Amino acid sequence: KETLSIDNIAAAGDAANYYAFMFPYVTYKDIKDCDDENMVKFLTAFQKKFGQMPYHDCAYRAYDAIYAMAAAAEKANSIESKDMIEALGKINDFKGLGGTYDFTKGDQEGIHEFQAWVVVDQKIESFDKWLKTGGYDQLKKS
Repeated sequence: KETLSIDNIAAAGDAANYYAFMFPYVTYKDIKDCDDENMVKFLTAFQKKFGQMPYHDCAYRAYDAIYAMAAAAEKANSIESKDMIEALGKINDFKGLGGTYDFTKGDQEGIHEFQAWVVVDQKIESFDKWLKTGGYDQLKKS
């Protein structure tokens, strides 16, 4: 489960084409490349505040971490670490940028399923969408 950030894709050039990977977050060159409503909201706010797109997924992780902590504090009705840790372990439906988090499995991980992605012409696309729209068939013909 490794990502390939948009700056790495640019450096790799055509060699990045058809690289497939699984990860909860991906970076985008432009907001219009993203079709996830929650991510579009985040990217719009990020770009407005910082004047650029995030070039690494750490911005997404930090965003999700802060909101997961806030959800735990709200559930615990406390900001004490012990209370928040206990409450976080009871959260199974937190909607973040990386997907739906479930902290109830006892492994202190929130995300257990990753989305599949593929790089096509310097853009990261959903692997499932790429397959459904004939991407693999077009690749076989080339």
